[in-house]
Amino acid sequence: MIVDFICRNMYYDKPWKEGVITPPACWAINKVPAALTPSSNVVKRQAPKGKDCTDCPMNQFGSDGDGKACKNQRVLAVLLPDAGPEDPIMTLVLPPTAMKPFDGYVSSVTRLFQVPPVGVITQIGFHPEKTYPLPLCGNPRPNERLEEFFARRPEADIALTAEPDTSAA
Repeated sequence: MIVDFICRNMYYDKPWKEGVITPPACWAINKVPAALTPSSNVVKRQAPKGKDCTDCPMNQFGSDGDGKACKNQRVLAVLLPDAGPEDPIMTLVLPPTAMKPFDGYVSSVTRLFQVPPVGVITQIGFHPEKTYPLPLCGNPRPNERLEEFFARRPEADIALTAEPDTSAA
């Protein structure tokens, strides 16, 4: 059950190292991909001042080999379909390779059911033929508990819009 989701860009200026937690140097969080702008709380803003992420040199293909130095993600607030009111909302971060399939899924749910993803029960699994984990959403069916889950969207919004902890930076 996808209660809600947001778009997020994360740029790390230090390479990943096992066992070391490194906060991102720059990030943007928004419900609309075209409206992603670095947070006023970023450590090292990458996009030019007054510009959004589309103008950022780290968000261009080729800024990190064949890819982007900035990770474009979708973050989902999810609950199990049988969740009760006390069950915590979990977040699921989709990798850049899952963004296009997820956006297509959201479009098809909206078109076919005339509701956002919270209006359907969504099956989330992994692509069986890929050698890397590629989460996929599918098999939507009407959510009989829509009002109950829709009421939890403010709680989901808090989880989705929480900015990274940069106190260790």
